[in-house]
Amino acid sequence: MTITYTDMRDSLRGQRKADEAIFWFCYAWHSGADSDLYRAMVESDFHPDQHRQTQIADDPEILYCFDVLGKTFGPFIEAQMQPIKFGDVKENDVLTTSEITQPAFRLKYGERFVCIERGWPCRVYKWHGDLGVACAEDGHGKSFHKLEVDEAGYVVGFVR
Repeated sequence: MTITYTDMRDSLRGQRKADEAIFWFCYAWHSGADSDLYRAMVESDFHPDQHRQTQIADDPEILYCFDVLGKTFGPFIEAQMQPIKFGDVKENDVLTTSEITQPAFRLKYGERFVCIERGWPCRVYKWHGDLGVACAEDGHGKSFHKLEVDEAGYVVGFVR
């Protein structure tokens, strides 16, 4: 069975927070860029904002939508986040900031994003021809993080 963004919207007809619920539901359950849920998440109009986002677990409307989506399209199995080849990243993709666990990586790259919470989903967009993600203003007044690539061709500091 193929799941589309339109199918998900139709199942949540009349719900005010349908796009937000679809985004977070797909974010939690997608199994990579080739999955139906990832495509639906990218197609949604919702853009998460870590500074204005309410707790999803405390929002009865979102929880109701999750229940509808799960019963309609589930069950799902949680997939492990994976490193991403830079060549596979497109504008409007959603990447997740990763936790830096290897000491050598930390020494080489430092803490990647002071202004983006670890584990936060970020939409990719182009600015001056470069792919990157938006962030909150940091101490240097930057609001765009250009994606960086390591020697093996993987995007530094993000998983999907």
